[in-house]
Amino acid sequence: MIERYIYAVTRHLPEKQREDIAKELRGLIEDMIAEQTGEREATDNDIEVVLRTLGEPAKLAAKYSGRPRYIIGPELFDKYITLLKIALPAVALAMLVASIVRYVSAPELIIGTIIGSTLGEILDAVIQAFAWLTAVFALIEHFAVDIVAKKWKRDNWDLVDLPELPIKEAAFKRSEPIVSIVFIVIFFIFFNFAAGQFDFYLPKNNGVLIQIFNPSVLHGYLWLIDICFGIGIVKEILKMVIGRYNLKLMIMNTALGIAALILALIPFSNFKIWNQAFVQQLANAGFITLPANFNPVQPVIIGAKVVIGLIIFSFVSETAHTLFRTFRYGVHEKKK
Repeated sequence: MIERYIYAVTRHLPEKQREDIAKELRGLIEDMIAEQTGEREATDNDIEVVLRTLGEPAKLAAKYSGRPRYIIGPELFDKYITLLKIALPAVALAMLVASIVRYVSAPELIIGTIIGSTLGEILDAVIQAFAWLTAVFALIEHFAVDIVAKKWKRDNWDLVDLPELPIKEAAFKRSEPIVSIVFIVIFFIFFNFAAGQFDFYLPKNNGVLIQIFNPSVLHGYLWLIDICFGIGIVKEILKMVIGRYNLKLMIMNTALGIAALILALIPFSNFKIWNQAFVQQLANAGFITLPANFNPVQPVIIGAKVVIGLIIFSFVSETAHTLFRTFRYGVHEKKK
């Protein structure tokens, strides 16, 4: 019980502080138990009295960190700051890459114009990312936290709310959700701010611009694609909040994954979203030679089916991985 309490406190603190504060807290608890029991041997009831006196682990962690509570409380604050440190530079980098691609695709643009517009777009995107992340975490703090953390009514906290000590194999590597969020943000930026940049600029024959997508069709499905990105970010945030594989995470992750899969298949299974003339334009530019009576649309359809297959494979592999880790390690944590 003491170790579970210490873990519940220190998991809210920066990693470099956890070991020292764990030692300090363990010593404090031992002193309080000694004061409670005198020379007699401590009982479970004595330990429970001391731990209840110390109070809710999240609040005690906030005192150790010297951090007052704001819109985002101690349960989520560290993960919120970590995500900001990762997401904001990722957004800025994605916008910079999008601008570079835009310049390569249209070299006739003046570099000064590109730089000026890029700085404005980066600033706008970073502000939007900050606002959206703050809003998402604030909503989780005020609504989802009460569900995720065993009906977390802080005034009714009790020792039964202490989390189980995670086994090594059940815990996430800290980098896993962070890396995933970075890639999701990058693709989100490209689809929303540089959807027209999914193209090739071929310098041959005075320059030829060949697009991968049909911009008009893509634009109509953009809201569905954005929801998929949002679901992906929510899944990774849940991993950061929960911190380990368990049944609750498995159920939420699978449900969100199914929703994202269905939404993703709607736009990408419509072959009109792809540039049907992609192969023909390559041939017209002189980069490939098509056989006689060859249907140039067929390779586009095959490529679209490959993309759909990759989307389905990604969902199946991630879900299978989550199921395996959960049933192999996560469901045994209480027994440990």
